[in-house]
Amino acid sequence: MVQVRMEKAKELLMTTDKRIYEIACEVGYRQLDWFYKKFRGYAGCSAKEYKWRQMKSH
Repeated sequence: MVQVRMEKAKELLMTTDKRIYEIACEVGYRQLDWFYKKFRGYAGCSAKEYKWRQMKSH
C-alpha cells in the first residue's frame, strides 16, 4: 500500500502544481509529518528535493 501511495505522490509531484500537503492528503495521509517520513524512506529524499531533482534532470 505504501508503494502505491508513494508512486502516486511521485507522479503528482511531477505532473501537477499542487502543494506537497495537498498531494499528501490526496494519497491518503492526513498527517503531513507522517507523509514526509514515509516519502523520505521510500524515495531517499524529501518530496521537495525529489521534485527539484526531477525537474533539473529534464
